Amino acid sequence: MKVLLITAYFKEEARGIPTSYKLARLLAEHGHEVVVLTSKAISRRTDEPHRNIKVIETKDLFIRDPLNVNLMPFLFRDLGRIIKKENPDVCIVSKYIFFPIICTPYLRMKGLPVIVITDTYPGVVWFVRNKLVNFMAWLYYHVVGRFFFKFADLVVLTHEEIIEATKGIGVKPNRFTVIHNGVDLKRIDAARPARNIKKGKDDVIVTFVGRLASIKGLDTLLEAAKDILAKPEHRNVRFLLVGDGDNRRLFRHKSVEYLGYRNDVVSIFKKSDIAVMPSISEGLPSAVIEAMSCGVPIVGSDIPGGMKVLVKDNVTGLRFRKGDSKDLAAKLEKLIKSKGLRQRLGLGARRLIEKDFNNDKIYNTWNNTLKRLVRR
Repeated sequence: MKVLLITAYFKEEARGIPTSYKLARLLAEHGHEVVVLTSKAISRRTDEPHRNIKVIETKDLFIRDPLNVNLMPFLFRDLGRIIKKENPDVCIVSKYIFFPIICTPYLRMKGLPVIVITDTYPGVVWFVRNKLVNFMAWLYYHVVGRFFFKFADLVVLTHEEIIEATKGIGVKPNRFTVIHNGVDLKRIDAARPARNIKKGKDDVIVTFVGRLASIKGLDTLLEAAKDILAKPEHRNVRFLLVGDGDNRRLFRHKSVEYLGYRNDVVSIFKKSDIAVMPSISEGLPSAVIEAMSCGVPIVGSDIPGGMKVLVKDNVTGLRFRKGDSKDLAAKLEKLIKSKGLRQRLGLGARRLIEKDFNNDKIYNTWNNTLKRLVRR
């Protein structure tokens, strides 16, 4: 089967949509041909080439933090050429909140089955610190998103926490389904701990992976780190921040290391004791799934969305009040002081991934979904 995947970003240092990249890899590794239409990279591409994946780039205009969205002025021109040349069997648009969703009427006009993927609804269950941006996102949900969703044969939700919001936008239950993002546990298990990260016998490493952007709540994390590192009993604690972005104005300390963009995130997690996700809003964060697959407990903000699916308090990790650095520091310290608790929650995290986020199970669901749509 030939799949056309239309995504605002694919995989590069400065930006990317992990859902898109991982889905393309998953389908390609099982024999599907995947044609990816995405924005021209503005930084070094970091996707691994695959014989079943063809990436075609189109020019875009990128609007940076806090919006982090793009405009793709030549989308329809390039899309028409690709459909004519590649003759895909089905089209997947990733994701609801990005520019490619405007092509859903065009795809239906061409007679192609259309799937739209989403992991959140800005302005409804996902918010930034800018009230105007939140209002615009709310308006988008009630007007623009509702309109373009009408042209989707199926809406795929990456987690259960947005089911009610999906119904609220006018999508009937027979037109949406839940398919989690997953991980290849064989590849996770084969990865070795990062050799270039030194770790003493008694060291406790706390790791954050994500863009160094305002939505990720780094100010909250760094305030918590400052409080923890000020205590003499925590001389053995180190914080690793992994991700692209400007860190020049961020908190500096000998025990806070900015590693920049890394392709070996799983290896870094295997050297870590705790993973932290202090975001203001999230969909279904891939970094959290990867950390959990390595058996690392999560300390995550108590926010709507996929974090509720992943971070089950005192089972797979600990939750803290969003934006509350004191509460975050307290939850981190609880894990720092107890190796037994870290091990128990880490084991719970791994079990959840094996049960609900295993690529083998997820591929079967995607494959059956695609076959059903193409047969219509």
